[in-house]
Amino acid sequence: MGTPHSARHAINNGNYIAGPGTPTTSGPTAYFGYDIITFPNPPPFTFGSAADGSFAIVAPATAHTVKLPGYVALVNPQDVARSFVAMGQLKSTVALSADAEIVNRFFASTNHSNKKELLGYSEYVPKNVSVQDRFEFHDKFTLGQFDQSLITGIDYKYMNMTAYQDYQTEPVNFYDLTQPASQIMYPGYALEGNTWGGGLRVPGVDGYSAAPGNVANVTEHANDIAWFIQDDVSLTKQLTFTGGYRIDNISVTGKNPAFEEYGYYNSFFTYIPLAAPIYIPEGGSSPYYTGYNNSRTVNDQSFFASLTYKPTPTSTLYLTYNHVYALLGSSNFGGIDALYLDQVLSTKGTLYEAGYKQSLLDNKLYFATDIFQQLKYGSQITGGKYPIKNNGVEFEVVYQPNKTWNFNANIIYQEATAFGVFFQTAGNYLDAFATTTAVDGRTGTGLGAPNFTLYYPPGGRMRAPGVPSVHANGFVEYKSNSGWGGGIGPQFFGKQHANMQGTLTIPAQVEWDGFVYYDTPRWNVRLNVKNILNERLLDPIDVSFAGNSLISVRPPITATLTLRLKF
Repeated sequence: MGTPHSARHAINNGNYIAGPGTPTTSGPTAYFGYDIITFPNPPPFTFGSAADGSFAIVAPATAHTVKLPGYVALVNPQDVARSFVAMGQLKSTVALSADAEIVNRFFASTNHSNKKELLGYSEYVPKNVSVQDRFEFHDKFTLGQFDQSLITGIDYKYMNMTAYQDYQTEPVNFYDLTQPASQIMYPGYALEGNTWGGGLRVPGVDGYSAAPGNVANVTEHANDIAWFIQDDVSLTKQLTFTGGYRIDNISVTGKNPAFEEYGYYNSFFTYIPLAAPIYIPEGGSSPYYTGYNNSRTVNDQSFFASLTYKPTPTSTLYLTYNHVYALLGSSNFGGIDALYLDQVLSTKGTLYEAGYKQSLLDNKLYFATDIFQQLKYGSQITGGKYPIKNNGVEFEVVYQPNKTWNFNANIIYQEATAFGVFFQTAGNYLDAFATTTAVDGRTGTGLGAPNFTLYYPPGGRMRAPGVPSVHANGFVEYKSNSGWGGGIGPQFFGKQHANMQGTLTIPAQVEWDGFVYYDTPRWNVRLNVKNILNERLLDPIDVSFAGNSLISVRPPITATLTLRLKF
């Protein structure tokens, strides 16, 4: 099944509990994920039993512990990931005087992408167009006794996207990664009408599907026109005030892509646990199918203020406050959650920061430190808008004794707290195992996974998973006069929770990276090497949703060679 044993020590050693997945056969979740599906076209009617992988457990009679190297993953010849992107930008500057100028920045992009994988995920984005133009006026002047530097202007952005996505099932615990890749197949794919669990096929495209009423199946366009102003005011020779304001008029329209045309399909069905699937005839409707067509227009205001004090020419103290209302994009497909426009169009974030900077040894040594608190709101799958609070302190030092050597180091300590209710693929990393299967000194729950459940943290708050309290890095770089150079340094990641409940913990780990290069005026070549010591390093994946089901093993030592030519 390829299910993680435990991030506390087993996964760190490459151990997995493998074996075939079977449905739970008793209790309230008995035979979830096994449905009788009817296909009325073409006649005669055919019947079949298909497993979508939900509520499956490792068969206790054949469960066994194996070691898997880090390169063994749920990758199959059937998997596809393609993308085409075209973009262009243009910057124009017109000088009005010695201190005033007009700057215009234009950017446009278009792309389409398609992806499907045995994880039970399908994405098809035939259109994603973005156009942005930013017109700025810059001026330096003196008003009364105060020197000022002003930037103001208008910013316009247009976005148009059509996207189809299917992550209805995502049977992440169903597969046995010890089997040959050619024998690993998505369960029930053919019986589900060649879809990835959602039951709807993308019109005119083979192998890609969508889920009824899913927020990620959307045709949307957005217009955002904003006015902004920023002014740096020299109150004294040592004290400077910076203030800024921006107001965005955002108009968004989003709906299921051509959901009124779903009669194009001969039929589709929706999984109803512990019941026969609902058959929806061509052009028909069902209470289990939910379409949407939403439009909203909002005025989002943002502002910031900062005080900078220079007690000496080589030192700076500063205080900063930043308050932002903005549009929150979707983490799934890059657009806007049109189903939850009220939540995502006015997402609030605030930042409080105080810091000190100092340069020494004729600017060869630089030191900086700051403390901060950041509070932001994010829209979650449950439809709510919940905050994340992050308190931290940071230190940075850079030493450049000459043009040949450069040393830098950075360390951050932070305490991140997440609030709210979270939708998960499984409520416990032990759900994929039977009550008779030993796992990391305990036994499974037998509930089966994925089981799609809500998690309510005690008191409505918890330490944010996937965020280490300590993160540090250091680097030393050498550059010769002849064009040769190189660098090397470690990155340190402190202990971090891999799931919401805090029962899976990734221990502290260090990754060493480096590079060498050779530069000439016409060309350069660079060799980057990741994970030089070939350590087994772990990363959490989508901790608020799949933390009890997935953990990623970083690639072993990896080298990338890049050659650039200048024309």
